[in-house]
Amino acid sequence: MKLSKIIDNNRKTLLDTFVDVSEKHKELSIATGYWDLEGMRMLLPQLRNYEKIRLLIGREPLIPRHQLEQPEPDYPDQDFKFDLTHIKPESELKDLVTEIKQWIESGKLEVRVYRKNFLHAKCFIFGSYDSDEAIGIIGSSNFTKNGLTHNTELNALESDHRVVVFEPKNKEQEVGHLYWFDSFWNDEGTEKWNEQFGSILESSPVGDKLFSPYETYIKTLYELYKEEIIDDELVISESENGRTLFDFQHKNTQALLRRLRKYKVAMLSDSVGLGKTLTAINVLKQYLEDEEGKKRVEIICPKSLVQQWEKEMATEGIYGHKPITLQNPNEIEKKRELDAIASVTLFVIDESHNLRQTNGKRFKQVLDWVRENPKAHVLLLTATPINNQLSDLTNQILLGTGGDADGLRLTVADENNQTEQRNFYQIVENLRKKINQDLKRDGKIDYNHIKQVMTPIIRTFVVRRTRQGIEQEYGYLMINGEKKVFPVVVPEVLEYVLDNKLVKELRSVTSESIPLDEIYELDPEQVVEKCKDLKHPLDQISNVSKKLDKEKLDGENPMYFVFQLILMLGFIPYRWMMYKADYYGKTRDEIRELKISSDKSKKLLLQLGIFGILRTVFLKRMESSVSALASSLETYSYKLDLFEKGVNEGKIVSMDDLDALESSLGDEDVEVDEKALEEHTLDEVDDKNYELESLKKDIQREKQLVSLITAQLKILNKDDSKIKCFADQLNTLRKRDPNQKILVFSYFADTIKYLEENIGKYCDFLNEENTGFVSSKNKGDSENMASRFSPKSKKYQLKDGETELQYLFSTDVLSEGQNLQDSGVLVNYDLHWNPVRMIQRNGRVNRLGSEFETVYIYNMKPEQKLDTYLELVKRLEGKINLIRNTVGTDTPVLDEPENPIEYTDSVTDIYSSDVETRLKALQDAEKASDFLLSEDEFVVDLKKFNSNESYPKEYKKKVYQMSDGKWAVCPKQEARGQERPEVFGLARLYSEAESDPIGYQFAKIDRTGSQIQAVSQLQALEWLRTTQEDNDRVMDKITADKVAVKDQLESKVIQYFGQEETGSLIGQENNILRFLYENGYAQEEIDLVRDVFKTTNIFYKREVDKLKRNVMRQKNKGEMYQDDLRELVKLAKEIDKNTNDEESLTPKKVESVLFYVNRNE
Repeated sequence: MKLSKIIDNNRKTLLDTFVDVSEKHKELSIATGYWDLEGMRMLLPQLRNYEKIRLLIGREPLIPRHQLEQPEPDYPDQDFKFDLTHIKPESELKDLVTEIKQWIESGKLEVRVYRKNFLHAKCFIFGSYDSDEAIGIIGSSNFTKNGLTHNTELNALESDHRVVVFEPKNKEQEVGHLYWFDSFWNDEGTEKWNEQFGSILESSPVGDKLFSPYETYIKTLYELYKEEIIDDELVISESENGRTLFDFQHKNTQALLRRLRKYKVAMLSDSVGLGKTLTAINVLKQYLEDEEGKKRVEIICPKSLVQQWEKEMATEGIYGHKPITLQNPNEIEKKRELDAIASVTLFVIDESHNLRQTNGKRFKQVLDWVRENPKAHVLLLTATPINNQLSDLTNQILLGTGGDADGLRLTVADENNQTEQRNFYQIVENLRKKINQDLKRDGKIDYNHIKQVMTPIIRTFVVRRTRQGIEQEYGYLMINGEKKVFPVVVPEVLEYVLDNKLVKELRSVTSESIPLDEIYELDPEQVVEKCKDLKHPLDQISNVSKKLDKEKLDGENPMYFVFQLILMLGFIPYRWMMYKADYYGKTRDEIRELKISSDKSKKLLLQLGIFGILRTVFLKRMESSVSALASSLETYSYKLDLFEKGVNEGKIVSMDDLDALESSLGDEDVEVDEKALEEHTLDEVDDKNYELESLKKDIQREKQLVSLITAQLKILNKDDSKIKCFADQLNTLRKRDPNQKILVFSYFADTIKYLEENIGKYCDFLNEENTGFVSSKNKGDSENMASRFSPKSKKYQLKDGETELQYLFSTDVLSEGQNLQDSGVLVNYDLHWNPVRMIQRNGRVNRLGSEFETVYIYNMKPEQKLDTYLELVKRLEGKINLIRNTVGTDTPVLDEPENPIEYTDSVTDIYSSDVETRLKALQDAEKASDFLLSEDEFVVDLKKFNSNESYPKEYKKKVYQMSDGKWAVCPKQEARGQERPEVFGLARLYSEAESDPIGYQFAKIDRTGSQIQAVSQLQALEWLRTTQEDNDRVMDKITADKVAVKDQLESKVIQYFGQEETGSLIGQENNILRFLYENGYAQEEIDLVRDVFKTTNIFYKREVDKLKRNVMRQKNKGEMYQDDLRELVKLAKEIDKNTNDEESLTPKKVESVLFYVNRNE
């Protein structure tokens, strides 16, 4: 056969030549600047016949030599990995990889890499020195598919075997092909590369070996959360005279800057005592010291924290940036006037949860300011982003975005379990509706679903560290060159016993119409569970079958008898709707069956819901102090008289704002707008529409109950057991350390007032010089009191005439943002009902940098006899908090959920006699209080792996750099949540404008690649979660159609993220455009209004919709509508002015990351 001397892939391909030549040879030597698997596949039949193949790989100088003199040290590893990632994962290629590895193991194939210099030459040598038909081909073709077939090449074939195998005897003689090859093959700069070559092949997406389930889990975590363990390119500057950041604060700064630059808004939500202000100041510095010059930064904080901010910034060398307060709207307006000179680059809003209600004037003022600076970034600071309901978080985020919710779009399942793409506001709103529907249907809440939906949203915007997470990750922190840990918290119990002699006197209180003895015998838990019909509790006593032993009543705690009567209160002025003729006497189930309008239904359910809340508030006040309950009873008695007067006049006179009612009575010591507490005429009442006779009878019985409880309180007031127990502990602590500072908390301002008036009788060392009392009644003094109590931590210099405080009594007005760590002792005067408040209080003294190795927390509780009763109160509180923390108090529910978040165990164990149980309870309470915001357990798993020194760095690198598109097998153990699918995958999302990924999406796909459905990130991670014991690699036996699955993932995932169509204008909107034309508005103005009808900005849309309705209503009634039309045009101009033209982060490109199968088959 005549062979072509010149091979250019045009007249003759190198592939065809290779096939022709291979028949007569058993040895092959190849030198190439590159290699690919596809090229080897094309020659597989010929290669199988060789006995020995030598493959020498060098680096071609593809970049200018003046930039690089030697090949990169990681060549060709990364290049081969890249190519193997981007070829179709066909099963035929996996078989080829297996065969190539067998060749290496048998010695048939040997691979080396020349690293000394670039190797630009390529050659294919057929035969050995003994061959008499050896052939050599030298030229430009690499051993690749394109080099063998498509590329325009120039290769010369030498068929004279004497030339090919010639070995020169001196330097003057020319070298033969084989001699030239051997000189490089045996060069000291050539590295044996069999093992690496086989490893790259088998670990590639077309490889035949699977990484272990644990390695795959870690790689997935690294892909999603790598920012948690590595420093990125963001340069973080620190002032020379500033404090050195802790590592976690440094990482938090980076994480916040990433979010601010990507989404324009970020929230720092570290738990209390972790130095949020310092971290925020460090973020702020990056804007003040920007390479483009100093930028304008505005800080907004509560009035009580202004001095603290000024001191902290001065310590960091920042001057001239005085924070402004929400309480001073005029100051904000003056600052807004500066926008015309210099726009704001960064807003820092401290305690941003104070701006969680969108209908407040303060919210609107700050929102308008943010809108006027559309390019500004907004940093939110709060330890409690979700106070009462999920919308607390979304409202704060929307404040930061100026109302734009499209910055983050996620895929979620709709009611038909079909996946769709929504912005984060729509997702939370749909979640809220689902929770409400679930509660109405069966009284249950799917917490796992809430977490699945909320966690991706929270992780996108919120940066949060917890004390437990820091202790677990770091162990200790360096402060002033010393190893420091958080103080050890020792929770102690102060149990007080009320005088049992009072029981006889309490039982001597009698009533002709109220069956007291029968009430005292009722099982309190059954009273709560069995008396839920829409009538007064006194009329439902017969529902309670379980009774207490009469003989044991005399041994009960005196407080028990007050508690029993509180359970009988009906709170009629706030539940008056149940006396409507259509509702009265019905069960909850019967109410469900009624066809009530949504507005009436909401009002009725709100009233039914307030019953449990007020009942619990009264019970908690009773435990706190007689004064606290007496004050509430006095207020309630006054309201009851007003309500009775109204009924006698044929009117329902009551409060419309039930939230304000709860705030005024509840355990949050806050200032309540007096106007919100005013009564209004809410309905006309007569015996046709109302069960008037029952209503009037119940009012009288309610007044008798109030009188009876008041009489009981007068008796209980004689017992000073609680305050004496408290005073004894203060005396003990004073004897132990006369200079010890002590911080005392109570929920209720009335209790603080009682202590202020009475504690001096038991502790003569307390006086005006050394003791302060703070509540909402004197909130203006709170900052001064706190500074005098903790001058070191607050860097406060006492003024002339001021004395340092040693004792500070306060409600929770001081549990927000205050650093009081000059104290190492905290006393909680009331029982804990909610771990959130407990943790917040502890954070006032248990903070970073505390000089105390041990912090003592003393918790007061009544004697054990009341435990059963208090358990009931805690369960009631747990249910109420559940409703608040998921759907909010403004979302009515018919029944409390059956399975609330069980705060009760952790809170109860705080009072255990066993110290270890108390310590564990404190840790559990911290976790339970952080239902949605706790340290991410998946991130913790990644950090554990990353810090595990038993794993070599090279091993970790290989896991982290696992090839894109690799397949894996899930752990064998069952996972939480939904059943694992047969196949699911992870996709990386890119925007055209972004070089870094803008997000990730999991999706489940059938084995044939014909169906796909998005999956939440949390659920996918639950399917993958495993431990380091599950770390065995196995051979790939997966039979799923890998090519089809990959194509489906990359082509269909992008469809979830298509922009929503805004749709055509509706008739109402077209009418308004016509009105504008008829009223002489310019075409430009009409076009602006047309555009504004399509706005996706949440707050602007509300304003636009309101004006649309007003215009149409006025027009239809024949009224003047021009004013609202003018306002609509004005709003359209404002929206156009404040709209930022930046492209939204919508995915335009998708890359496969990993694929997972349930079984390796």
